[in-house]
Amino acid sequence: MSDSTSSRQQRVREFAEDLRGRIEGDLRLDSISRALYASDASIYEIMPLAVLVPRSPDDVEVAVRAARQHAVPVLARGGGSSLAGQTVNEAVVIDFSKHLDGVLGFDAEAGRIRVQPGITYERMGRALAGSGWMMGPDPASGSRATLGGMLANNSTGTHSLLYGNTIAHVDRATALLADGTRVDWGAMSPEAWRTAVRRTDSEGRVLQGLDIVARRSAEIIRTRMPRHWRRNNGYRVEELLEPAVNPARLLCGSEGTLAVVTDLTVSLVRRPVATAVGVVHFATRRDALEAVTAILETDPSAVELFDGAAIRQCRASRGFAHRLTFVEGSPDAILLTEYYGESRVELSDRLDRLERRVIGPTPATGIVRLEDPAAID
Repeated sequence: MSDSTSSRQQRVREFAEDLRGRIEGDLRLDSISRALYASDASIYEIMPLAVLVPRSPDDVEVAVRAARQHAVPVLARGGGSSLAGQTVNEAVVIDFSKHLDGVLGFDAEAGRIRVQPGITYERMGRALAGSGWMMGPDPASGSRATLGGMLANNSTGTHSLLYGNTIAHVDRATALLADGTRVDWGAMSPEAWRTAVRRTDSEGRVLQGLDIVARRSAEIIRTRMPRHWRRNNGYRVEELLEPAVNPARLLCGSEGTLAVVTDLTVSLVRRPVATAVGVVHFATRRDALEAVTAILETDPSAVELFDGAAIRQCRASRGFAHRLTFVEGSPDAILLTEYYGESRVELSDRLDRLERRVIGPTPATGIVRLEDPAAID
């Protein structure tokens, strides 16, 4: 055993002893518990130092403060659905999904909901059932993906054409800084921002540093940073520029490296009254990809590629073969093209427009129209 390994283990033991009797949740040090959190949906596997399953935000605050004192790294984890190893590391993994998964408030008039980070997209959707509201970004892993993870990844989903990334929907966040200081961040007016950066406490010093970055690099941020809305390759420092400063949105896409979020408030979007789907068939995948631009001109709510390999695999599976009623013949690719509308008549007209746009002007070989909700489901 190396000196560094021995020292690390000693720090973890001291950290665990510090938490004894101070938290309601569980700190798990056994090898089996740690192994369960050593992997996520990626190819990576890293054994954590320990696993914390908090029962309250206070547990998280105590743990973060103790971790700072004992020089132990921490890693906030949602559903473990990350594809690039974001939820594994040699750290104390904090699992929010077990207990910190509730709805803290819902403003049905404003279309805004405050939730704990461990709630899944799907569970929040059930909580909103019948309200007419929904969360815009809808990741395919929504049955496991948590709102805290969606914030950390700046997730998007099938309807990214309409709703973009999570960053566009986060209003506020309560979070813990590295020293355990609790902050409540949201949109600030220029006056409120200038007041905040003059503070001398831990939060003030952090905001001062952010203000320096924003002022020194404002021109570069405005003129050289890519404007593409699916950008997730760095911190979103444009959120620090006046007049609309929102430090909570800086956390989006930061993968938990800037703060540990303990609750967040997101703006919702209206649930569509009705939907329709046009399944556009192509002889080759290249034809399908080249037709996307033309399809986008019809203003769909979603466009998803389903290629020949997937079609063939599904047809070879007893569990899925009977579901491919929307695929005719043997296309090498289809584009599932969805539309939102206020009525069936409107949606039928939109499918007509799609058909006119792709049959003939593009290499599309046909289109299956789905207008019945059961068929779409």
